[in-house]
This record gives sequence, structure tokens and C-alpha cells, in this order.
Amino acid sequence: MLAALSASLFLAACTGGGSAPSPSPTWTAPAVDTSLSRCPAAPAELKTFVLKAGDASLPAATLGDSATVAVLLHQTNGGGACGWLPAAQLFAQRGIRPLLFDVYGFGPGPRIDGRAPDAATQVDAAVAWAKKHGATRVVLVGASMGGAIAVGTAQDSGADAVVDLSGPMAWSGVPGLAEAAPALTLPTLVSAAPDDTTSPAAALGPAAGTLAGPHLFVTAPTGHGYELLLQGDGAATPFFDTVVNWVLGSYPAGVTG
Repeated sequence: MLAALSASLFLAACTGGGSAPSPSPTWTAPAVDTSLSRCPAAPAELKTFVLKAGDASLPAATLGDSATVAVLLHQTNGGGACGWLPAAQLFAQRGIRPLLFDVYGFGPGPRIDGRAPDAATQVDAAVAWAKKHGATRVVLVGASMGGAIAVGTAQDSGADAVVDLSGPMAWSGVPGLAEAAPALTLPTLVSAAPDDTTSPAAALGPAAGTLAGPHLFVTAPTGHGYELLLQGDGAATPFFDTVVNWVLGSYPAGVTG
């Protein structure tokens, strides 16, 4: 009796009888967070979009419509591109259109559909997007990690000038300032503070002096990255004007574009 029942069940399974097998589960990539309005105190006029960089979709935003664009490369703290937002609004007030995006691997976790993009691919994509959307001048402005990325990728990015705020002398995936300097012909502004233990002026200053193109090194009184541009109350530091002029292409005496 048991043998007959076993044979019957085996035959039913082989001929498609009984319950159908459950379908294999499928994995769906999470949707990219395109809204940098997640940033604290993000202005209503912030225009968000997705920046495609190789196989990655990066949350990005711009503010204003100026033909002069500052691609703002962020620090490792401050919630990705959100850390740039206070200064970005000041740039917009000065006639500069900021373009912010979450560097891959930082921020809320952008979608990746294939191979992770390197820093140069991301910067190239940002510069190309700006030019496609009306920019006639594009300047890379990086703080801390972003400063290292800016000087390490600028030469072949299509940018017009560079600003490095406390960029470390070395950063994974890009040549540091000393390595990049002999071939970097774009006008480059570098600043760091003597008391900065991460990116000291004593190291960045001499390296900036070897830049192949027009350059200026400014010793900041104190601070790191964003702090070189903003005071504790959110007001611009005196050095902010120097950065604004550099982005606009108005270089100090003795520095030519």
C-alpha cells in the first residue's frame, strides 16, 4: 500500500501534477534618491536631477541658471553633497550656478547598475552635464576629499579652473597635489591652514608652488574645508570673495588665466 502511494506521488511530480514550484525571487535595485532637498534647510528653488556617471546614478542638484558653474566636490562628512549647501546658496547669490552631487560611495547610497565609477568619470560627467545645460565656464571647487579629487581629475575633465580647499596630499584613486601639479596647467587656487593636521599648509603650500599653470596659494587663518569659506554663523569669510573671483575668472594681480 505504501509502495503504491509513493509511486503515485512520484508519477504526479514527474508529470506536472500537484502544486507548482514557487518562482525564484527577484531583486530590484532601490530607486536612487534624486532629491538633495533632503538636505537641512534646502531652498525650494533647488533643482534636483540624476547625474549619470558611467554605470552609476548620482543624486545631484543645481541652483540658479548662471552660465558660470562651480562643480562642488564635497567632504566626507556632512551627508554627502548636503555639506556644500550653505556655501552653494552664497555662490548663487554671487552669480555662480553651483552643481552638487553625491560622490559615489558617500551620501545616501546611489544606485549602481554595473561597475562603480572612478573619480574622473564622475567629475567628467558633472562638467559635461554643466556644458550641456548652458555653462560657458566650469570650475571645480573641492573641499577636503573633494579638493584632492578636484586637483587629481581637473586636467582632462574639460574644466576651466580649480579650487582646492584643504585637499589631503593623497587620496585613493586620484593623484595627490604634488603628483598632479607638474601636469596641471589650469589656473589653480589652493588654500589650507597651518593648524590643519589633515591637510597642513606646510605641505600643501610647497606642492602648490610646483603647479604647471597659473596658481595661488592662500594660507587660511584656521579651519578645514568648508570652514575656509563659512564662519560659524553661516556668513562668508573674507576668503570667500577670493574663491568667487577665481570661479568667475577674475584672478589677482600676478596670476593670469
